[in-house]
Amino acid sequence: MVNNFDTNVWYGTIEYHSYSATNWFSIGGIEHPLFKTLVSRIKSDVPEVYNFELYTMGGILEDWMSWDIDLALIGEYNPKLIKKCFEGIVKIGFDLHLYVDVQYQHKLWRIDTYSKTGQLDEVHENYELSNYFSRDGEVEDLTHYKLVDGIYKRDVIYPFPKHIKKQQEGYVYKSPLRLV
Repeated sequence: MVNNFDTNVWYGTIEYHSYSATNWFSIGGIEHPLFKTLVSRIKSDVPEVYNFELYTMGGILEDWMSWDIDLALIGEYNPKLIKKCFEGIVKIGFDLHLYVDVQYQHKLWRIDTYSKTGQLDEVHENYELSNYFSRDGEVEDLTHYKLVDGIYKRDVIYPFPKHIKKQQEGYVYKSPLRLV
């Protein structure tokens, strides 16, 4: 079991969009001071976020350490506002050395519902800030991300293999947590 205040450091380099940083934190949960700072700064420095619902889900809520913080913007499709949110949130993440994986979805995929029902192959259009990501100089192939209205779209089929494995083991994921 992970303690909310657990902290690990990875000394590698991540580049995403126009940002680059080293020395990344993995934190144990939503009570961690870095997570609280992240949310506070998003609320104060990214006013456009109030045009959407903002959720966190995934490893930050679960019983293990995660090297990213998954966030989803949900609401009316407005690419200019979505991009402003992405830019502000990603910048704050890089400032804090927390890798924030923020996406826009028309409808939130409920991992907790999946882990209870086992429903497979739900396709979602996800939008992200960039199609460029590298870890220690190794560039991920994101050529399947398509530039649409100034942001990058990709189709995602949920659940991922790791979700299926956990569900088969009897694990029930926690519900996404609304932040805004």
